[in-house]
Amino acid sequence: MRLIKLLREKFKLLKILTERQFQRREKILSTARRLIEQEGYQGVTMRELARRSSVTPKTLYDQFGSKDKLLLTAMKERFRHTYEAIAAEEIKVGFDKLVFVLDTVMEISAKNLNFARGIAALKASDHRDLVEIRKLAYLQALSQIRDEGDFLDWVNIDVMLETFYRAVSGLYFSWFSGASGTVGLDFEELTGALKLHACLVLAAYTKGNTHSKAMEYVKAYAKNSTDQTADSFRDSLIS
Repeated sequence: MRLIKLLREKFKLLKILTERQFQRREKILSTARRLIEQEGYQGVTMRELARRSSVTPKTLYDQFGSKDKLLLTAMKERFRHTYEAIAAEEIKVGFDKLVFVLDTVMEISAKNLNFARGIAALKASDHRDLVEIRKLAYLQALSQIRDEGDFLDWVNIDVMLETFYRAVSGLYFSWFSGASGTVGLDFEELTGALKLHACLVLAAYTKGNTHSKAMEYVKAYAKNSTDQTADSFRDSLIS
């Protein structure tokens, strides 16, 4: 419902904007997103944003009210478009869809690290709309799993959604909140850890094909971790 409300508010806004105002607004927001990617959230200044957008700083304040509101709008629009594209991807198996969502989000985050940090750094009150958008993508995949008959009989999908979201979002935000939290980290390793937590949740609430796939990933991850530990120990002895 919150997502529908957001879309209605946007369409209402667009109706009252002239074509020229709309183009100027889009240029400002796209420029803001580029600056966030280049300089980080804190590195964006209204003066530089105005210069690159070919407007005055006063225009920015008149249209958006403040730097925080402007950057929040810019990030929300990118966030929504990203998740809409993810949701539009047709994948027949629910488990595979869920893995696709996690893989894609981490891939995009790795390519746009400053943007990911900007999202993670938002106040809790500003996160509400983004949470609903992210949950909608997870719900789509979880609904596929339900329709495949792979949830245990007693599982409530709304409770499952909350459990799954908390398991993966806690990790995600712990990695990307903080100025240096992800410096030097291996994104392939992070993605693996994210999927491990997702599979641990799924394994506890599912049966059939989904349960088998989740357990297969958990076992493979555990074996790989054991092999890596053994390799590191052997290398230390050789050196």
